Amino acid sequence: MKKAVITGSTKLAKSIIFADSDIMVDSVRVETPIEWHKYDIFINCAHVDFEQIKLLETAVKERGRDENFTIVNISSRAARPNISPGKLYASQKAALNHLADNYKFNSDIRCNIQTINFGLLNHEYVSSISYEDAAKWVHHIIKNPEITDITLQHPENYNQVQADKELMKDIERLLH
Repeated sequence: MKKAVITGSTKLAKSIIFADSDIMVDSVRVETPIEWHKYDIFINCAHVDFEQIKLLETAVKERGRDENFTIVNISSRAARPNISPGKLYASQKAALNHLADNYKFNSDIRCNIQTINFGLLNHEYVSSISYEDAAKWVHHIIKNPEITDITLQHPENYNQVQADKELMKDIERLLH
């Protein structure tokens, strides 16, 4: 049985932890030191400022030469240039993707690095992918190492999703 460590324990991370019994997943906070030698897989999930980038760098330093080690970065469609209204968030996710690509294409690392760019997740009123479906995709991608970068999102038109999100924010402001 493979053993993974994931940053985070709620929302998407919680769904990933319980999605597949073939992989045992331990959860840690982003500031918790990780005993890298104990794990086959690192799921870089919790988004806290630029911590995902720092954790990717640490994982590569610790296990980058191990061809049996896999790093899965949970990123965002927002990483693409000029599409996200959340500028700082988009920049953080773009930095994560950029560093992952630099390691994959411009270094001599041996580990497998996979990046999953999700669109909107688990919104109650706006078209989105459920945490459960997203977690299934994470496990599917881990089991298919030839997938190194993928974007998954609800098929609803992006502009419509953004308009719906803004409408929901306006309704929440009116109610509070």
